This record gives sequence, C-alpha cells and structure tokens, in this order.
Amino acid sequence: MTTPEKPVLTFDVTGSNLTDPPTAICSPELVTVNEPNSLVQFQIVNPGYAFDPEAPIVFDDPGANFPDIWLLSDTQVAVRDRLTSSGDFSFTINLIETETGKRFSVDPGIRNIPV
Repeated sequence: MTTPEKPVLTFDVTGSNLTDPPTAICSPELVTVNEPNSLVQFQIVNPGYAFDPEAPIVFDDPGANFPDIWLLSDTQVAVRDRLTSSGDFSFTINLIETETGKRFSVDPGIRNIPV
C-alpha cells in the first residue's frame, strides 16, 4: 500500500493513429524508482484509446519487483514496485484503438535504484 510518504510516479501514454498500426509514446520513457513499494501509474491522456484489459502491462522479467498490476479503468493502470532489486526493467504497455479494435504496444522502462 502506498502511503503519503511514498512517491507516485506517472507515465503519460499518448496514442496516435497517424500510422498503421497506431503507435504510442510514453512520457517519460523511463522513470527512476528509489523508494520501496512505490506506485507507478500509467494514464492515457488522449481519447480513442484504452489499455488492453487482458494484458495491459507485461514485464519481460518482473521477478519480485512488480507483484501487483491494477487495471483501474480503461485509461489508467497502476503497478507496485517493491524495489527488491536494482536494474533496468523493460515492459510492454498494450493498447487498443477503441474505434477500430487495432492492438498495438509501446515499451518504456523502469530503473530501480535503491537508496
């Protein structure tokens, strides 16, 4: 559980249908976590896109760092980072263009640096 003392780190996810398939960008592309049990949230900032409800976020190797992923709404997902080990962790955010049903993804990162 995140307390007021724990940071909340946010990725803004922006979808674009200017290409086929659609693309997305995350801002920032990498967040640094240095407090155990930090909450990392992902928010789609423009209409017409949703997180894939079957697999909104998939970590390449979550280990014990990322035990919990919550799909809070079509446009918001949260992950708890236990910060059990240091390093760079890659993952995939899976999105759906709501009008067409096209699926696509974006691959930002989380850097764990225990203090």
